[in-house]
Amino acid sequence: MKIWQPKDCCCCSLRTGSLVVGSLALAGAILDLINACAGTFAFVIQYLAKLKLISCLEDENSSLCSDELNSCAVGFSIAVLVCESVQAFVCCLLLHGIRKERFKLMVPYMIWSVIRFCTILGLSVFSIIYYALMPLVVLMLLSPMIILGVIETVYLLFIHAQYREVKRAQCEGHAILEEEFENL
Repeated sequence: MKIWQPKDCCCCSLRTGSLVVGSLALAGAILDLINACAGTFAFVIQYLAKLKLISCLEDENSSLCSDELNSCAVGFSIAVLVCESVQAFVCCLLLHGIRKERFKLMVPYMIWSVIRFCTILGLSVFSIIYYALMPLVVLMLLSPMIILGVIETVYLLFIHAQYREVKRAQCEGHAILEEEFENL
């Protein structure tokens, strides 16, 4: 199966575009880490959980409601911290791999991008099922997930094209060296 590969990225070379993509992904990971530390994600998760839990809608001050919401929010914040830390690490590997033209350092980013895309897809399906009776909530959750999925796919296409280009260039260099060695 042949994947479409861009030749350039927004009127600049594929290498420069890949560096921009890696930098944007790293900046996004750092901003998400700061956001997770600030607790913004926890607030959003608490609000969405309140939409679903009937006990919270009836009595917001019940201890059962607040304990369950707090544990959910803390767990989500920790998961975001771990995922975004991994994202920042693989983005650093990606940027170093592009700068030094080492295609093997680009592989962790591509694998992590596929995992992130599958996670976004899974969360989308979960949101549709979990909030089936609340179409406005489904729309609010799916809109950013669709945008994130498209961005992740575009990033992956550019990085994969750069990966193939660097790998092809290094393999051609090895073929020339082998031919020169045989001629000696």
